[in-house]
Amino acid sequence: MGILVPRFEVDLINKAGDWILIYGRRKTGKSYLVRKFVEFDQYYFVSRSGKIFRLTNDRFTFITKEVFYEAIQRDLLEEKTVVVDEFHRLSEELQDLLQALRPSSKARLILITSSLFYVEKILGPKSPLLGIVTPIQIGMIKPRNIISALSNHIKDEEVLLQIAPFAREPLLLNIIHDDQLIDDFLARLSLTMKDIVPALIGEIFFEEGRELTRRYEAIMKAIAVGNHTPAKIASYISGITSEPLSSSDVKSYLKLLEKMGIVNRIGIHRKNRYLYKIQSPLIWAYYYLDEKLGYGEQEIPLEIITEEIRKLLPVFYEDFIVEFIAEILGGTIEKILKNEVDGIIKRKKEVIAAIEVKMGNITEYEAKKFREKLKSHNIDTSAIIVAKNKIRSPKIISLTPKDIVEIAKNPEKLRTLLH
Repeated sequence: MGILVPRFEVDLINKAGDWILIYGRRKTGKSYLVRKFVEFDQYYFVSRSGKIFRLTNDRFTFITKEVFYEAIQRDLLEEKTVVVDEFHRLSEELQDLLQALRPSSKARLILITSSLFYVEKILGPKSPLLGIVTPIQIGMIKPRNIISALSNHIKDEEVLLQIAPFAREPLLLNIIHDDQLIDDFLARLSLTMKDIVPALIGEIFFEEGRELTRRYEAIMKAIAVGNHTPAKIASYISGITSEPLSSSDVKSYLKLLEKMGIVNRIGIHRKNRYLYKIQSPLIWAYYYLDEKLGYGEQEIPLEIITEEIRKLLPVFYEDFIVEFIAEILGGTIEKILKNEVDGIIKRKKEVIAAIEVKMGNITEYEAKKFREKLKSHNIDTSAIIVAKNKIRSPKIISLTPKDIVEIAKNPEKLRTLLH
């Protein structure tokens, strides 16, 4: 249906310096964002084989490297906006040339790369581009942006918020239809996911110049089925394979997966430890199904696939709502494992909110137990409950799916409730 998602990163790009570096893992919408929302005069794209194409009247035409280097020098000396997409695929001579041209440049330069490891090299102490480009990371679509965009197409707020975690992956926007039911969406997802995820993961590893090994996949499967600490991941993998794996081994793999934009880590409240989760519900669901059902290697009835994905919806819903509230409040997220609290929001080391999320209804008794959990952890802060129904309590901010959609459009509503 052609869902258009204006993203907050556009403001960052427009307000950043003259020379910027846009980076992020594959298929997060970097190129689309620039081409759709940023005005430019010249757009160059570098293929995996190193061939260079120039965009003219919505068509890419091949140009030689000699022509490109002549053109880029000319462009940068004029008052233009120039984009070089996947520039890291060219030799380091380009970086040296850009460094030499920077003092006399009148142009705005936008460099785009899908290699997160390459970004570290670019921003390293020996890089010619260090200090002359402003880095801007593009990840999955932010919760507020995707809620606002979907609200123009899906009127049922509960369905919207169940689809929204998946819709943060731009490549899934084309399977979302106006006012569709959640069963409809899950069926479409089940039919497309089997081809999408292996291709996406393969591209991510290819861009980093790495091989997708059995260990990487084993770790992602372990996380997908509920093992979120290095010790539990190591124990799970060692228990189903003949290859022993230590917690320190797992940490090194997790660090690389985090750099690739596949895994993120969440602090455990008042502990110097972290939980690890797969960022994308799309990728998470695939590896969950693969571990549970052998999804990647055999044909499985559609109704079984959708039934298994449905089991994950409360987890995706919870994580999405917590991240959305953290985004609105400008805070970071922590979790409590023992006597679980769904989300602790901190700003400058101060706890500013605690969150309980239910995809269905919540009872007065459950709300009371939530307050007691916070008290047992010596957390005296705003208590936010998100559920289908409202809880009437002076000590609790009760939000429904409808409230969440309204807050996405008007963030001040939540900030006012907290004060």
